[in-house]
Amino acid sequence: MIWIVLFGAILRLVWLGTSPADLNADESAKAYNALSLIETGKTFRGLSWPLYFTDFDSTQPSFAILYNYLTVASVYVFGLSPWATRLPAALLGTLTIPIVYWLSKALFRSQSIAILAAGLLAFSPWHIYMSRWGIEPISFPVFFLTAFLFLIQGRDNAAYAIVGGACLGLCFYCYPAALIVVPLFLALFFFTYVKDSRPYRYNFAGAVVSALLVLSPLVATSISGLDLGSRAKTTSLFSFLGPVQGSALFGLHLLALPILLLALYPIPIIALLGKVCSVWRGPCRETDALHSRFLLALALVTVVPASATFSMNHFYSLFVRGFPLSGIPEILAASCLVRRYPSFLRATWSSIAVWSFWIVNSIVLYGAYTMLCDRVFGRQDLGYRDAYQYIAQRAADYKAVIIDVPQNQPFISFLFHTHYPPSKFLALEVARKKEDWRFTETVDHFDRYFFCNFRECPPISGRTLILTIPGKYEALPTVHSIARDGRTTLVFKERR
Repeated sequence: MIWIVLFGAILRLVWLGTSPADLNADESAKAYNALSLIETGKTFRGLSWPLYFTDFDSTQPSFAILYNYLTVASVYVFGLSPWATRLPAALLGTLTIPIVYWLSKALFRSQSIAILAAGLLAFSPWHIYMSRWGIEPISFPVFFLTAFLFLIQGRDNAAYAIVGGACLGLCFYCYPAALIVVPLFLALFFFTYVKDSRPYRYNFAGAVVSALLVLSPLVATSISGLDLGSRAKTTSLFSFLGPVQGSALFGLHLLALPILLLALYPIPIIALLGKVCSVWRGPCRETDALHSRFLLALALVTVVPASATFSMNHFYSLFVRGFPLSGIPEILAASCLVRRYPSFLRATWSSIAVWSFWIVNSIVLYGAYTMLCDRVFGRQDLGYRDAYQYIAQRAADYKAVIIDVPQNQPFISFLFHTHYPPSKFLALEVARKKEDWRFTETVDHFDRYFFCNFRECPPISGRTLILTIPGKYEALPTVHSIARDGRTTLVFKERR
């Protein structure tokens, strides 16, 4: 088991700062917030050690703060860098591996199932990729599966149940999916494990109280006027389409989800086999069937948030918003293979062929994730870091600098890569422009820096440096260029 965790850690930590290629806007915001909190005690939006963040929209406070504060600790120790920004994700992803081991062992009382489930998660391309991406979804499975583990152990130990409840409360600080997943999980857990056990009801009640106590600061904040579900409302199918059309598309998403998962994540194929063989095809241990049915229901519950949200790119909804599913298919698959197909665990030609195919498939999928996600989330290595650092070195020679690049929220990437002093940025009281169609706010300019299309920027007189992509504004002279893989990706133009 130690070797599985060690190898899982290597897969999540090696080249962490450079793969994925570049930080996206959310990662840069978390990192710059960390620097700002360390140096000024405020976020770059001016909030003092807040219970919520408003990085790109003041009307949609984000209560998924746990990863933000882990990033503060990482940046404080290691400094502002892509590696420090993503380190908490890699550590949380690695920690999930032994949690899956302990949970599998608690459910099925089998060392083989526990080791196999942990191994499947350690090598999961979906989980590896999310563990190398410095955003909040990776924190949810850690606390959610830990809560599940302690609640299972809490049948005979009230202290375990209380700890499990506290972990469920922390899920609300991890990812907005908790608003749907945690209440449904508690209902399922009660009717599966608690309802017929009177002594267990008291321990379970203690867990619920513990969860509510941890959740109480958010409740108090919500009572004061901030909407806990503001982000969920703006991404909900029903906000865009209404109740009838929204319900129809929600059903189609649920039907399509297994098919999409097969393309993203190979393990559910085996998990679906586990569903058939462990629950409906006897002989099967009664307790195994109980746990399998619960895990199957839980798998459906965890994908509800992804299915209920609207996105122009459903791959995004599945890949990120469906991540609370992580860990559950591995446990199902491991229980199925050990109980029903133990020959796959022996060194036979057929098992070697199957596992070799799975390993190759996982490597190919990880490569596909890297290429596709870098394109979808705008993280190709176009040389923004070098470009922004060049601007920081030369900005004093120009009256204005125009940044005209196809990057989401380029101002935050500029702040991150140049280590622009947070105290100076806060003192500027930067204005923001609301873009309703994107449910976000943008920064058009601060200091001498303008983030706009060169032809649409405010009138600027004097010597101006322009960062753009090759092929634009050919009439202006090029003073510098950035190249990647033998091709020019960014160019600097000058207007006098």
